[in-house]
Amino acid sequence: MGEGFMRDIRRDLLERVALMESRIKAAHARCEDKIKQLQNERDAVVANLKSSIAMLAKLIELEQAEMSAASVVSPTASQPSLIEFLERKLIEIGPLSKNDLCNMAMKEGYFPDAQSAAQDVEATLMRIVEEKRICPLPDGTFALPMLSQATKLKRVV
Repeated sequence: MGEGFMRDIRRDLLERVALMESRIKAAHARCEDKIKQLQNERDAVVANLKSSIAMLAKLIELEQAEMSAASVVSPTASQPSLIEFLERKLIEIGPLSKNDLCNMAMKEGYFPDAQSAAQDVEATLMRIVEEKRICPLPDGTFALPMLSQATKLKRVV
């Protein structure tokens, strides 16, 4: 070998740099494609969810309209709320069944028919039972809490 003769490798190094740059560009392109794919998938999922929300909103709107139409037959200004009416009847008469309370509420003009009366009275009874304003008795009737306790004490004695 000759003294100090070295082959020029600059061209090889430049080719390697160009190869690395093309690999970087290819990696960027793959990432960009993946990002676009993920964005399209996200957009499809979001559109589907928004469509579901719109359908649910429409169902809620229809249900509210249905409940408004079926719930109360325009009570007069002096007519007490259904809760007050039910509690008053339990005070005046004592333990009553759901059917008795429905019939009384219909006679007072709270409901146009038995079906709407049954649904709303049952829901109202459950609400005021949860609030502990009335209590269900073992025989299926409802009473004020004090009367309920007295009835339970009579059974124990």
